[in-house]
Amino acid sequence: MAFVCAGLGLLPGRRPIVGGLWLYTRAITGWMRVCGVRLEVRGLEHLRGTGPAVVASKHQSYGDAICLVSRHADLGYVIGDHLHRFPLIGFILEQAEAVVIDTGSGKGENGALNKSLERLRAAERDVLIFPEGHLARVDEKHRYRLGAWKLARELDRPVVPVATNLGLFWPRQEWELNPGRAVIEILPPIPPGEDGRAFTRALEAAIETRTAALLAEGRAERPA
Repeated sequence: MAFVCAGLGLLPGRRPIVGGLWLYTRAITGWMRVCGVRLEVRGLEHLRGTGPAVVASKHQSYGDAICLVSRHADLGYVIGDHLHRFPLIGFILEQAEAVVIDTGSGKGENGALNKSLERLRAAERDVLIFPEGHLARVDEKHRYRLGAWKLARELDRPVVPVATNLGLFWPRQEWELNPGRAVIEILPPIPPGEDGRAFTRALEAAIETRTAALLAEGRAERPA
């Protein structure tokens, strides 16, 4: 798929490579179904009719972004510049107009956003960010950073929190899946406001509270 998407990236415009990446995510979610994982995405109405938003998601699994893009093909995303070390991936992400964080710059908590931020603003696409900045094990959380608030303020957009129990079924950094019904739930938007730390506490409470409920729901439904 890297070769296919790199080839699509040579075509004019963003649409061909976005289509290729969407087909890849649909293939992966199809593979999940074959392995017995049923994906349910709730609350998509919170991303419709409110204008572009910053989507701030819990991050438990390699599959988090894949599953969201499979249901929202034109979703933009914030990624670390370390992904450029993988062959072809940097080119693909550049052509897809991902927002790249320069993690080595030392400029601010989350590094410097590159020029793709301007393209994102002009295109008015929703953009995905993981506010913890790291994959978290099930029932674990990392410190929530100010990146979602800063991005929302920069783009003048609301933040849409996302909770999930996907880590129960597609564990953190593994490719062996556990059968069951995985849920990704998109929650009502939160305005960024003036106080970044107060906003981040509210975002953390919304995501972690609902994630805990989804984990309990998933565990109750899993076969003994």
